[in-house]
Amino acid sequence: MQRSQTIERRIAAYGRKRDRINRIINLIATGRVFCFIAILLGGSFAFDGDYTYQGAAIALAGIGLFLFLMVRHDRCYRFKTRCELLIELLEADLARATYRLGDVTYNRPIPFPDDHPFAADLDLTGPNALLKAIDNSFHARAKQKLRDWLENPDPLEVIEARQQAVNDLAGRKGFRQKLALAAHLDSKADLASTDLDNWLAVKRPWTLGLVPYIAGRILALLTTTCIVLTFFFRVEGLPWLALFLLQITVFYIMDSIHKRFVMTFMERGKAIAATCSAISLFERMRVNAPRLAALKEGLVTEGKSAGPHLKKLLDLHAVLEYRSNGFAHFLLNGLFLWDQHYLRSLAGWRDRYGQNIPAWVTCVFEVEALSALANFQWLYPGRPFPELVEGDAVVLEAEAMGHPAIAEDKRVCNDYLMPASGKLHLITGSNMSGKSTFLRTIGVNLLLARLGLPVCAERLRCSLPKLMTSIRIADSLAEGVSYFYAEVRRIKQILDVIQADEGPVFYLLDEILKGTNSRERLIATKTMVTFLLQHNASGLITTHDLELLAVQEQDPNHITNYHFQESVRDDEMFFDYRLKPGKLTSTNALRLMKMAGVPLELN
Repeated sequence: MQRSQTIERRIAAYGRKRDRINRIINLIATGRVFCFIAILLGGSFAFDGDYTYQGAAIALAGIGLFLFLMVRHDRCYRFKTRCELLIELLEADLARATYRLGDVTYNRPIPFPDDHPFAADLDLTGPNALLKAIDNSFHARAKQKLRDWLENPDPLEVIEARQQAVNDLAGRKGFRQKLALAAHLDSKADLASTDLDNWLAVKRPWTLGLVPYIAGRILALLTTTCIVLTFFFRVEGLPWLALFLLQITVFYIMDSIHKRFVMTFMERGKAIAATCSAISLFERMRVNAPRLAALKEGLVTEGKSAGPHLKKLLDLHAVLEYRSNGFAHFLLNGLFLWDQHYLRSLAGWRDRYGQNIPAWVTCVFEVEALSALANFQWLYPGRPFPELVEGDAVVLEAEAMGHPAIAEDKRVCNDYLMPASGKLHLITGSNMSGKSTFLRTIGVNLLLARLGLPVCAERLRCSLPKLMTSIRIADSLAEGVSYFYAEVRRIKQILDVIQADEGPVFYLLDEILKGTNSRERLIATKTMVTFLLQHNASGLITTHDLELLAVQEQDPNHITNYHFQESVRDDEMFFDYRLKPGKLTSTNALRLMKMAGVPLELN
């Protein structure tokens, strides 16, 4: 079964669950209204001498049922939200699996500067960005991990370890969904170290000390006991009202003291806990990949796993969320001083485990980044991992390599060989024949290899050199920069990197210097070719200048010509997008103008 069919079935299943839980939520809402009415009626009868017992029983039963329904409603509403979010995430996966990247709802794209050496040229940004197929992470720090892996190739053993981790996680769709749910439902996308520092730095309120806590427990016990004895056992003369009013007063005083402590936690604690809420699942997984095993070891503190501790933190946050319901907040504190009890538990948790959170969170962000890569592998099954080559030589051997963002029924794959450093391949071809797409195909597959992902090829053996491109150049009205000068600045950036000689460089240059006249373009391009070969750089240059092909005769050991060719049948032009050896001697610009109906006499 194709991935798209699997995803469609899951979307339909979660849609049915969402509709069913909606009906339950409506019933619970109606029940809460009746409970509230029962509390009012029971309370009024409780002060009637003839029906004190019955009224109190009805009021307390109404309160208990109201609180139960409140908890039940929150759980049902959360389940509904989970279903809706899962549908949203699955619809994004469906768009990825069917190559509709423009329809992917992107959760904050990874940012790249305008002068990035390859991001814009290889379509990592924009409405149809390739990264939409790869990056489904939520947190900014997980996205930064992905960017680091893209920009700075790790040692081969690190990338191979990442390949194993991606392969291990690819089949664990349930875990990856729960990880995504935890992040999207409860966390903050830009969760940073300052969030942790601010929460850990808040001073513990004195009211949560042992003596005030015991005093509060005694007061709550006396108040509740007097109310029960008065209304259920008809014991007269007990100061239940005075104790209740005293407890309410104490609660409001404590609430003003607790405010900063509890609000800082409510703003940050849930995000911190939710960021790690899938850790217990991760810890229970029997992982095979060494990198995942190392991450699990990083979550062990004093011989104990982090998962149960973080679950306790999330449970404390869930208990304290009732504060948003004013009626429940008043009742629970008026009867039990609820806040003091749970805030003391929270303070104890923070004192014991708070300093471990930064290390735990760092592990989680890497798991999230690896999960995004694993999702890519799951969406496009059957693609092989590349064979990575160590050393300073540029090596690229590809069989049936295609662009991963082009649908399979439209994708054309080519074999390609770059055997060593210091080689230049000149690619000629008529307009629309596929030259630029071929450059991007090579570039994006090298990036997939860097990330530790399968590549879009039957086989790929490659090294991981620095990647520099000049394919899509834009002028800037705001900066007063012409197209030609923008291209010159990009070429300077590339040549500076090559001249620095800090490792092998692989370049992809498309129609360079086309913003100037043909004579000067030819002179500059020939000089540039000489520079590239002298510095042992390797890469591809596409061109329309047939005169430039003559440079191959000057250095046939290092320069090779390839081309793309169109064919014409019945005055229609067809492209096979196949890379062919040798020079292209024909052009199609005038033919295209005639076919487009340009009203000129073109001879």
